[in-house]
Amino acid sequence: MADQPGELRRINWDECFPFTRLFKTFRMAIQPAKLGLALAGVILMGIWGGLLDLVWPNSLEPVGPEVSLYWQVADVGTWRDAQKAQRLAAVQDVYGPAGLLQGKGPGGLEELRSSKAVGQALAKLKAEYADAVTQAQGDESKIAALAQRYRAEHARLAAFKTRGIFSSFLRYEQQVVLNLLDQARSVLMLDFEAVTRGTEAVVRGRRGGAEEQRADGFGHIGIIGSVLMMYRGVQWMIAEHFLFAVLFLLG
Repeated sequence: MADQPGELRRINWDECFPFTRLFKTFRMAIQPAKLGLALAGVILMGIWGGLLDLVWPNSLEPVGPEVSLYWQVADVGTWRDAQKAQRLAAVQDVYGPAGLLQGKGPGGLEELRSSKAVGQALAKLKAEYADAVTQAQGDESKIAALAQRYRAEHARLAAFKTRGIFSSFLRYEQQVVLNLLDQARSVLMLDFEAVTRGTEAVVRGRRGGAEEQRADGFGHIGIIGSVLMMYRGVQWMIAEHFLFAVLFLLG
């Protein structure tokens, strides 16, 4: 009777369909304890990056949209020097004879060149605008004209405002992720070109000229290109701020 087939009592679905193990892994991943640890890790990363930004010299802070431009220009150092020259010109203009802060600037040229000069000028602009609105005494036409003029000057200066290395990196990666999600949504709308759109531009971006640069750094970059741009952000931190990157990654 030994050659009689045994009775089939239960099917081992894990052996029949190994992919079903993924569902068990997912259930483990969403356990409250593991989600709590992941959230704590993200919070600690933000705290550590913020602390590094606080202690890092202001002179080493990125200028404007430096991270976004890193993958678009051949020499980010040359671009940075040009941005600093334009920043100095903008600060000098706002304190100049025709500027909104005429005669209220710091005395020396080095102070005007400082990375803090833009933040100081923006704070003074805000105070000057508040005083000007008060003096307008409710005249809506005057207030509208003041708002337009001060807003334009504020926007010009704000473009050169420096941020911490971690803050700049985080802001860039957030924008890339939002672009990635937007392109994924386009695929759901049957725009299948959103998968590869702009990939070549990202790959050869650092060899491109000024005519290939995008003002926002992301225009019409698809899913694959967005993933590559995430890597470009890490590459920027390591290449341009190596010591900061080491301390941040080891932390």
